[in-house]
Amino acid sequence: MSDTGSSGAAARTQSDDRALAFVVYAMHFLSPFVFGLTALIGVAIAYVRKPEAEPLLCSHYRFQIRVFWVGFALSVVAAFAVMIGLGLILWELGNAFLSNMPADAVDAVSRDLDVNLPVAAFVSLIVAACAWVATAFWMIIASVAGALRLSAGRPVGRSGGPT
Repeated sequence: MSDTGSSGAAARTQSDDRALAFVVYAMHFLSPFVFGLTALIGVAIAYVRKPEAEPLLCSHYRFQIRVFWVGFALSVVAAFAVMIGLGLILWELGNAFLSNMPADAVDAVSRDLDVNLPVAAFVSLIVAACAWVATAFWMIIASVAGALRLSAGRPVGRSGGPT
């Protein structure tokens, strides 16, 4: 009788673990819309559940962890590019305000603001926008693809399971 209870509990745990993997995919899917907060929770769940998971679910947890870190790296690139772009813009504006301060300072400042901002600032802001769009697409597409593979009972990657 204790064997029946333990096998029922194991089956329920596998089902719960599978549902939890779907929840993590949903969290990754939603992360671009909530500034990555759900991805942080999802990757924590994946790290905690991965060691105890069966091989199929373990491959999905590994994939979810990889999806998070790729998205994080793209977000870091975007944030760094924004800092560079805004820093260059502020530098140029600072130069405009400080370089020419004659008696008629208002006219000098308005004249210096007509100066084109550095091309590098615009390029870095474009890189930032592209990196954030790439992050959003990555998180959404990878989570949908992983969830579809999980619903079909297929592992992600080369885990030796059925393809």
